[in-house]
Amino acid sequence: MRDTRQNIQRRKDRQELLEAFGRLLNHESVPLLIAFGVAPATDYVGEENDAVDNLKQGIKGIIEIEAPKPDVGQMRQLGRQLQEQYERAYPDRMAIVDREKVHRLIDNFAERHQSGIGPIPRTFVRGTLERLDVASDLDSFKNA
Repeated sequence: MRDTRQNIQRRKDRQELLEAFGRLLNHESVPLLIAFGVAPATDYVGEENDAVDNLKQGIKGIIEIEAPKPDVGQMRQLGRQLQEQYERAYPDRMAIVDREKVHRLIDNFAERHQSGIGPIPRTFVRGTLERLDVASDLDSFKNA
C-alpha cells in the first residue's frame, strides 16, 4: 500500500497523541482512563498500521480487554438498530420500502458475515449501511 502524505501525517499525529497519553499516565498524580475500541489489523492492513499494536507501543502499561465475538443474534440486533437509525435519517427513502424484506436482507447478511467475513462488527456496520442504500433504491424492495 502506497503511503500518501496525508496518511504519513495522520500516523505521525496519532503517534504523538499516544505518546502524550503515555506521558500523562506516567504521572501518578493524574488519574486517567482512556477507552479505545479498535480491531487488530487483518491480512490487508500492514503491521505498521495495526491500531492495537500501535496503542500498546504508544501507551506503556495499557490494560487490554478483548471483547467477545458477537453471535449471530447480536449481529441481527445490531442490524435492526442500524435500520432504525437509517429510517430516522432518511424517512422519505425508507417510507416506501418493505421493512420485512429489508429485515430479511439484514438477517441474511448477519448470518453470512458471522460465518465467513469475520468477527469485526465494523465491517458488518459498513455492509449493512451499503445494503440499506441499495435496498432503498431497488424496486424489488419497495412496497407494491
